[in-house]
Amino acid sequence: MTTEQMPRDPVSSRGLASGGLGTPLRDIRGKLAGYRKEEKPIEGTTRKSVSVMLQLADLEVFKSEEPYAFPTAEIRIPLSSSTNSRWGILADSANKIMSKDGNFPKTEVGKSIRLTVTPGHKLSSKNRETNKWEDITVEAWEVTEIAGQTKGSASANPMDELKALLDGKTKAEFNSTALAHPFVKNSPDAQRSILDNSFVEGLVTTGAFTVDANKVYHKVAK
Repeated sequence: MTTEQMPRDPVSSRGLASGGLGTPLRDIRGKLAGYRKEEKPIEGTTRKSVSVMLQLADLEVFKSEEPYAFPTAEIRIPLSSSTNSRWGILADSANKIMSKDGNFPKTEVGKSIRLTVTPGHKLSSKNRETNKWEDITVEAWEVTEIAGQTKGSASANPMDELKALLDGKTKAEFNSTALAHPFVKNSPDAQRSILDNSFVEGLVTTGAFTVDANKVYHKVAK
């Protein structure tokens, strides 16, 4: 059995060993404004429990067990160096979305993230009454989206997605749709290229797109 231990290094989703939610929120998206560690004494011992508090702003609530009207939230995850832990579950889900040089949450601060509570996770826990280790099934937070990317989509090219959005649309229709794209919302440079029309004009100039008499853009087949 493995116990949950503090990692030697700062808060990290990488380098984990093998081995209660406290909020009505169950599915949310927001800007990861920052994070902090919180230590609390463990009753009856000299040890302390350590949690990571993920700080989200500009909150969108998709699911909550109670009404939640606040624009910010702090999500508490018990910190551990073990994969057999709630932090391990969260870290694994983030690692599947980030690039290989990503390290949640440090490298993702400032980005839009989606956190979702998912069921059916098996962890090992010590029964305080019997003092024996038992396998339990718990709900746990997972990272399900980072800056518009989801599991398995990290290799997708956002520019290709924007080109697909432009195909069959007028410039006004494209701008409205493109500015709502998660990649664009998290990229000032992409926003600028759309608003100053350099993105669309560049595609026409290079012959990748044509524009018809109704000012609708069409992708040129290769």
